[in-house]
Amino acid sequence: MLSSLLKSLSTVAVNLVFFVGLPSLWWLLVARKKNPSYAKYFGLFKPKLKMAFWVLIAFIALYLFDRFFLEEFVEKLIPASFLASEEGAAVVAQPTPAYEVPAILLTTVIGNGFCEEFLFRGFILKRLKTIMPTMLAIILTAVGFGLMHNILYLVAGVDVPWQFHLAAVFFGPAVGALFCGFLNEKIFNGSIIPSILLHGLNNAVFALLAVVW
Repeated sequence: MLSSLLKSLSTVAVNLVFFVGLPSLWWLLVARKKNPSYAKYFGLFKPKLKMAFWVLIAFIALYLFDRFFLEEFVEKLIPASFLASEEGAAVVAQPTPAYEVPAILLTTVIGNGFCEEFLFRGFILKRLKTIMPTMLAIILTAVGFGLMHNILYLVAGVDVPWQFHLAAVFFGPAVGALFCGFLNEKIFNGSIIPSILLHGLNNAVFALLAVVW
């Protein structure tokens, strides 16, 4: 348990440096004169619902449908022969021992949920929407978020078929990012707090499900 916590802390520290620290440094050195409010620049302010409440309920229903049904359907594209192989077993999510849950939650909620939202929805999306329509900025940021996961697999030298890259590595993160961007910019008032909470809760739920299943 201690070793997994230390590994998780190192992952969180690295993500904080690159996903939060570097954008913050950019604001400090480049953008602060035109954007003196750090919180406003990155969307770190109180969320305020700007659409009818039923839209939020519909959004939640659609999000749950995607997470629990649509993604599973898309993952059927992955060849069964790969999933049954040793290589497939190494990259497909495995049951998690209960003692590793604190470390996994630390990584997924803080290292991923907060840090990734800060960089992609708080920095990249906010900058893109100043030069293009908001919906286009949301889509491009989502595509970039999905491709980042593909690049990480390639850099790590993880050999998986293209169907796995498309269905498991790209589709899930990209669609999730699309939901997060839409939630912040269209349903709420541009605050990234809703997507931080959604991303963190999503990761926490699936981390806990890995223990149960």
